[in-house]
Amino acid sequence: MDLEISWSPEATEDLEAIAEYIARDSGFYARAVVTEILSVSRSIGEFPLIGRIVPEIGDEHIREQDKGSEPLKDSDRPARPG
Repeated sequence: MDLEISWSPEATEDLEAIAEYIARDSGFYARAVVTEILSVSRSIGEFPLIGRIVPEIGDEHIREQDKGSEPLKDSDRPARPG
């Protein structure tokens, strides 16, 4: 069973701010970055243990995926699917 992933209002605002910031220089790269972030977030529902545990936090429910200069972190995932 896939997990349902929902974005908080703050996370949605952050994603919009990221897109707006990058779009100042390149609309193409702004769309590419947002597409990649959304793609990774969708994969979490199917593969909740994807990524590595964030070393400075040490909680198996908080993982990150390095997709460029800044790791993408997510939290509050169950340790096992289902």
